[in-house]
Amino acid sequence: MQVQAQEIQIENPNVIETDYHTLFIDDIRPKLDPVPLSEEEQQEMDCVQLHREIPGKKVYTLMIGDFSAENYKENYKIIKALQDADPDDEIHIKISSHGGNFDEFIQFYNAIKPKFNLIHTYIENIAYSAGAMMFLMGDFRIVHEHSAFMAHTYSYGVVGKRQDLLDNISHTDKTLLKFTNKLYKPYFTKKEIQAMNKGKDFWLSTSEMKKRGICTHIIKDNGDIVEVKDKKDKK
Repeated sequence: MQVQAQEIQIENPNVIETDYHTLFIDDIRPKLDPVPLSEEEQQEMDCVQLHREIPGKKVYTLMIGDFSAENYKENYKIIKALQDADPDDEIHIKISSHGGNFDEFIQFYNAIKPKFNLIHTYIENIAYSAGAMMFLMGDFRIVHEHSAFMAHTYSYGVVGKRQDLLDNISHTDKTLLKFTNKLYKPYFTKKEIQAMNKGKDFWLSTSEMKKRGICTHIIKDNGDIVEVKDKKDKK
């Protein structure tokens, strides 16, 4: 009996969706070098190509919603696609998030931060908690005139035997505080970070993000994009 391999069909290989996030992958077509190939080069290539092709690149647009503890497996295809990117590919992360599960945020952080040479992040409307931390990953951080940002310390829960609980909490507190403090340090004072670690929430409008240097560009209501001058002076 002859067995035929089943072909797996993907509706749109350039769009990967989960319940909370969507990744769009756009190919930029190769450009042609205006310098023509020599006859010798054409013979070596055994073709009648007249120009050298410059390899194209991909543009990744990642739409981020809320972070869910139940979303790990669904994220695998998105994470794999990001890990396969070239460092010079573009990535644009567009955030509309109330925050959520910290571990899922770290899953994205570890896939994106070491991979791309340049990261663009946007607050589409809100970036709270883990969404705010995702926004701060950007080299270019773009907001709208009516965007909102909220930063605070982590929330966490664990079950188990007494010593297991103590060990887990001690380890988690050290590692998470080290990470969040490093992320917030350029934009918040030492006293503010101490207050944050004690439970204070920091709610910021676009004008407040501008004052702190949290955003690098603002998209005006008329569509103009205005660069924000660096006015940070945190101690």
